[in-house]
Amino acid sequence: MPRAADGGGTRWLPLALITALLISACAVIQHDVPARIGLLAPFEGRYREIGYQALYAARLELRDSALSDRYALLPIDDGGSAQAALQRAAAFARDPSVVAVVVLGYAATDRAVLEAFANLPVIAAGHWGITTPPDSVFVLANAAQSDGYTLDPRAEITAIDAPSALTGGDILALEAARQIIPGIEQATLLSSAQLPEVAYTERYRASDPFAPEPNLIAALSADAFRYVLGNLARHDQDPSRADLLRQLQTSGDFANGFRVDAPIYRYQFAEDGALIPAEMSE
Repeated sequence: MPRAADGGGTRWLPLALITALLISACAVIQHDVPARIGLLAPFEGRYREIGYQALYAARLELRDSALSDRYALLPIDDGGSAQAALQRAAAFARDPSVVAVVVLGYAATDRAVLEAFANLPVIAAGHWGITTPPDSVFVLANAAQSDGYTLDPRAEITAIDAPSALTGGDILALEAARQIIPGIEQATLLSSAQLPEVAYTERYRASDPFAPEPNLIAALSADAFRYVLGNLARHDQDPSRADLLRQLQTSGDFANGFRVDAPIYRYQFAEDGALIPAEMSE
C-alpha cells in the first residue's frame, strides 16, 4: 500500500482511494490544495528500498527549501509494474495541482510510463536504462553512463549471476542487491551521484525516526528535488507546468533529455560491503 505524505505528516491510504483522488482533481480544482511535486517510485515489494531512500531525501530537501510553504510532496507507489505505474503517471498528468514529478526505479522509468505523463515535467533521478526520453522528461544522469555497463541496465536483481567483471548502475547500491547477487563484492557501480557526506547523512537520519542510512539512491533523489525546487524558485509566483516545462527545455542543461554536465562516478565494494570510490580500492 503506498505511503502518502503532506508536509511533515504521513498517512497510509488505500491505493484505490489515492488514484480516485488524483483522477477527480482534474474535474474540480480545490483552492485549498497546494501546488505539489510528485514522487513515483516503488514503496512495496523487492525494490521498496528505492522509494524510501527517495522519500526521506525529498522531504528533507522540501523542508529545507525556501519554498516549503508553497509546495507539498505527493509520493505514490509505482504499483510494482510498468502497467500499474502507467496508471499512476496518467493520474498525475490529470492532477492540476502537480507541477512536476520525480521518478526512480524500473517501473516508473519505463518508456510507456514516461509518455503517459504527457506534458507534465518529469525528472528522472538516475539513469535507470532510459534510452530516448520524451520531450517532457529530463534525466539527471550522463547519457554515456550505460555504455560502461556489462549488466543489462534494466536487469532484475534476482536474475543477475554476477561475473567478476560485472559493471552496472544504481540498482547495485541497494542492500537487497548485496544480499541477492553472488560475488557482488567484485562488481563496479557507475552513477552520476556522489556518496552522501557525513554531514548530510546526519541530517538525513535525524530528519525522521524511520529514516535509513542514505545511499546513492538518496543522493540521486536529493539532487533531483534540489534541481526542481531551484527551478521553481526562479518564479515569484507558482509557475504552471507549461511554464516550468518550457523553462527546462530551454535551460541548456540537457541534450537529448540527459544532463549535459552530469559526471560518471565509479564505485566498488569494500570488504564490509560498503560502497567506496573506485580509486580508494586500488
